[in-house]
Order: sequence, then structure tokens, then C-alpha cells
Amino acid sequence: MTTSRLTREHAAHFARIALGHVGREYPAGDPRRAMAHEAAHEHLAAGLPHIAEHYMGEHWLASFAVLALDDEK
Repeated sequence: MTTSRLTREHAAHFARIALGHVGREYPAGDPRRAMAHEAAHEHLAAGLPHIAEHYMGEHWLASFAVLALDDEK
């Protein structure tokens, strides 16, 4: 698999973090809210280790990771 293809696949993890954003729209007691938040964290954990593997990851994926981590605050 090419580096650019791998980078796009890892970028999908960061894109799926948006599930956490969607989950915030559910009422506090709705189980989908917790499921979306958990899924977002799983994708963040899956994507972070791949940022420093190559040039594209260091520059392109890192920007998505910063946005995801900043949103966790």
C-alpha cells in the first residue's frame, strides 16, 4: 500500500472523531451519546500512533490530530 493511501486511511480515523460531535446532540441520558463519544476516542487512539510514520502523516495528519485533541478540552 502506498504512503498516501495509508495516510488517507489514517485520516479517516480523525474524520470519524466527528462522531463525538454528533453524539453531543443527543440528550444526556441517550445511550447513543456515550457510544458516539467512545467511538470517537477509539478512532483518535487508532490514528495518533501513525502521525510520525512519514512526511504526509507529519504534516497532514498532524493538523487533524491537533483539531481533535483541541476539541477534547
